[in-house]
Amino acid sequence: MNEVRHRKRSSSTGDIVAESVLESGEDEGQSSDNEAWVNHVETVYSLETSNNRDEDKPQSTRRGKNASKKKIQLINQALLCDPVDVEALKEQAVSTGGLLNDHVRRKVWPKLLQLDPYEISPKPTQKEIEQYREYTQVVLDVNRTLKRFPPGIPELRRLALQDQLTNLIVRVLMKHPELHYYQGYHDICITFLLVAGEELGFALVEKISLTHLAEFLRPTMQSTAFLLYYVYAIVGNKNPKLRDYMEQAELGTIFCLSWVITWFGHVLGDITNIVRLCDFFIASPPIMPVYLTAAIVLHKREELLSSPCEMVALHTVLTDFSTDLPFEELIKVATSLYSLHRPDSLLEEVELLANPRPVTRTGRSIISAQIYRVLSIAGAIVFPRTPWWRILALISVPTAVGLYLFFTRPQLFGQTLQDL
Repeated sequence: MNEVRHRKRSSSTGDIVAESVLESGEDEGQSSDNEAWVNHVETVYSLETSNNRDEDKPQSTRRGKNASKKKIQLINQALLCDPVDVEALKEQAVSTGGLLNDHVRRKVWPKLLQLDPYEISPKPTQKEIEQYREYTQVVLDVNRTLKRFPPGIPELRRLALQDQLTNLIVRVLMKHPELHYYQGYHDICITFLLVAGEELGFALVEKISLTHLAEFLRPTMQSTAFLLYYVYAIVGNKNPKLRDYMEQAELGTIFCLSWVITWFGHVLGDITNIVRLCDFFIASPPIMPVYLTAAIVLHKREELLSSPCEMVALHTVLTDFSTDLPFEELIKVATSLYSLHRPDSLLEEVELLANPRPVTRTGRSIISAQIYRVLSIAGAIVFPRTPWWRILALISVPTAVGLYLFFTRPQLFGQTLQDL
């Protein structure tokens, strides 16, 4: 039987910290298996791993621990309200540190999404899963997720988790045939699997697929491509010079496609940053990954403006995540940008960006603008996953388009085929 227990735990300083504990009604064997793995992930990645006494730590560390205790107390107070104080939980998820650790996330994420984790639809048979139309593609993508698992994980355990990830994804898509799989979806799903286990992870992914990820799961990438133009509108309102520089370089929006549609899971290597962003995105409007993208672009403004005004140079700067970004600061900036420049106030500008006039701001012809837009959409559909594929796409796609135009519209090149 499902129930909520409350217990009190003494801290090293003698303080009493109230903690609410959810007990699941999952199958006993599966629950213990998932719990064991989740505990392993928490051990590796928890934000509160040290049990040393406060007086043995630097003052800044003690302040951080006290802030975490206060946050835990506020989260528990919100959970114990009847009904649950969802707005208070959102505030804690967005504020510095987010939800702190995976134990708290398993309690709070379902509440933020207004989900009943105990009303989960039955799991299809393995045969039904393997007969799903996108099953083969999902398996191929899941097999490329090795970097997302903790280092040193036993191979058998990793393979079992990959099977769970495949089943989780296919279950959501089978239950909701109106959703269409895209490459990158698995990068989000694996985070929920590692944090919450297969059953609760399925319920959480199902919910965000119908809300936060709905635009990405449409039959085409057209609406996703449209959303990415908000980056230019947001940046332009904050730093017109930077936006003009990006447009002059014909940077486009491909650089941030994988950021937005994977909630940065495809480009970040640190799981603590990935789950921290999940806290933020779950508690925010669905378009918030776009605002965080704009915040990152603005954060790199000096490096961008000092680089050559060329697409490749700017793309290289923006896609370099070798140096850790200050995500707590960027979250604050993204939240501020959203408050100052709401999506509805930018809609008209975004529509102009997505459907440019006959002559672009750089003076190029409508044909050139349309060709570049076609290439951007093509890149969004192909979604190159490695630098090698990006290089191939940059070379092959423009070449193919150029040859097509040369033989079908030779006048665009200032000569006819008869002149050759």
